[in-house]
Amino acid sequence: MSPDTIDSLAYLAMGAIYGEGDMTPEMTNYEPGSIGALVELEQDQKTRLFGAFLAAEWRPDLAQAMGLRYVDKTAKKGETYTYFIMPSVPDTTGRFFIMPAQVENLHNVKYVPDPYDVAISDTILEHGSVALSWRDDLHGTFDVFWRKMGEQQWRKVNELPYAPPFRVDQEDADVIFEHSPGVVGLYEYAVRAYDTFGDLTPYSPPHKVFFPDLMPPLGPEITSIVIDRPGKTLYDEVYATIYFHKDSLEDDFVRYVPLYFNERDSSKQWKLLTNQYIAPGDTMVRIDVTNISTGMITIAAVDTAENMGYAYPKLLRVRDARPPEAPTQVRGLPSLDGTIAILWEMSDTLDVHHYDVFWANSPDDEFTILK
Repeated sequence: MSPDTIDSLAYLAMGAIYGEGDMTPEMTNYEPGSIGALVELEQDQKTRLFGAFLAAEWRPDLAQAMGLRYVDKTAKKGETYTYFIMPSVPDTTGRFFIMPAQVENLHNVKYVPDPYDVAISDTILEHGSVALSWRDDLHGTFDVFWRKMGEQQWRKVNELPYAPPFRVDQEDADVIFEHSPGVVGLYEYAVRAYDTFGDLTPYSPPHKVFFPDLMPPLGPEITSIVIDRPGKTLYDEVYATIYFHKDSLEDDFVRYVPLYFNERDSSKQWKLLTNQYIAPGDTMVRIDVTNISTGMITIAAVDTAENMGYAYPKLLRVRDARPPEAPTQVRGLPSLDGTIAILWEMSDTLDVHHYDVFWANSPDDEFTILK
């Protein structure tokens, strides 16, 4: 009967020690005994050892079971010891002597871990999302913690120990960790690393991260546009009454802003149509559109952080019956080659499309367009 859960880390550790499928000399791509064959065998053994150390970092009990951790429960406080570590099974070929490791003058006092002094940096990715990075060339797995500025208690971000992807051909690469809590405000982050004994280091120095408000409010919907001409002629003022509504009002929503676009009139950019304040509770606005021509209009909902959510643009159809203001300070500068440069100050009217130049021999003659 199979268990309800499988200890995958134990399987990883067991496979690293007892698993089958080791590379043998005849399986390499090189002549057995050559340097190439030895390098391939070394890489295969390193891969298995990497899996063993990875499991050891996460689980102290597995580290001890694999012989990568030893706890001397007979040691007495205040005493000094020297330990020798050597294989329990010697080389099966009898040709190699494996030197034992030695830990000398180990004084049995309460363990005080070294500070985990790494510098964290951050990059805001989008609203409420940050990428943290830090340099660590010694440890392979980590726990990341965060808290709101002013709080005392740390909260762990990751459920399982975080093992960053191994980067081939990128030596001394930073550890990258992304967190998307969707918050706004000032928070602190800290990191702890798992050492080779599976124990956690102290917290790293806190790093402050400010999450700006990058979430725009929901845009309104323009329901209708009514054009009216209160004057008696087509040359008088023209007004547009724009009706709109917004389904929900966010807490940080502060005003509406009408914007206008015409490739000719607005220099290919959306431009502010009026400076008047339009409150969050308003559902219509009346705007003087005398000096603009037919174009697209939208209404933006603006929050306290100046984020904007836009309404779907609508066509603002205005019959332009008013001619533009004439240019001023028209003058001519003759040249020695007989040509004349005509200069003038541009018209103040917004919807000027182009200029036509006329000429005559005298002010009393009939003017004709200069082509």
